[in-house]
Amino acid sequence: MQHNSYGPSQPSKALSDKAKDQPSTEFSDTVKEEAGKDFLRIPRGCARRNKRSSTRARGHGGARNFKNRVSTALKQEHAEGILRAIAVAELRGMPLNRFWTVNYEWAGIDDCDGTAFIGKLLELCHKYARARGGVFAAVWVREIGSKNGAHVHIALHFPFGWKLSGHLIRKWIKQAGGQYSRKVSKMDAIGGSLICATTNPILYWANMETVASYMVKGSAGSVANELGLSLRKWGGRVIGKRWGRTQNLG
Repeated sequence: MQHNSYGPSQPSKALSDKAKDQPSTEFSDTVKEEAGKDFLRIPRGCARRNKRSSTRARGHGGARNFKNRVSTALKQEHAEGILRAIAVAELRGMPLNRFWTVNYEWAGIDDCDGTAFIGKLLELCHKYARARGGVFAAVWVREIGSKNGAHVHIALHFPFGWKLSGHLIRKWIKQAGGQYSRKVSKMDAIGGSLICATTNPILYWANMETVASYMVKGSAGSVANELGLSLRKWGGRVIGKRWGRTQNLG
């Protein structure tokens, strides 16, 4: 995946070369150990805090951030919840294979309605997968930037081989209540291919680590220090729920 201003980037050349030398069609124990053992580690206390703070409202879990609650950064349990959901997706055979950024402010959605808009998008994705006998999973985080306004980053899973047309994406955004334009939506395959997780797991996990780091970059300073995060960026003042995940990643 090519580097861009708000999405995942290609791993280092050393990792890419290593991946070329060790192709694979499944998540072997060796690949997990070499490519993802640090990434898959759940920080201390994460499971306990997630159990206490999770919610099952409309099938989308996450912190209990109500509509009128304002936050300026991810708390530790939030950042750990995002990292845990990404790890759980792989462990349950649903590796996240797409990275979707939706600039919902440009779609005419007020920030106070951002959570509801995201919930409608995820529900449309879920219905699409269920109607075709597939499984959908996702973890998301909201941010507000000086250039692209209020937006959401969604790492999601659809069954391998499924392609999503631009027409379908436009339809979902409109059905969720937004107005579509080219700058509203951007979706990339994690690792550069929708089947990278099975054909080249080392390359996939190198890219997935970049995605994960990007999604939690808006953590509070003390949280970033505690988790050893190298990428940090102001995530903006968000009204309502700041992050979430589908129930099957809970």
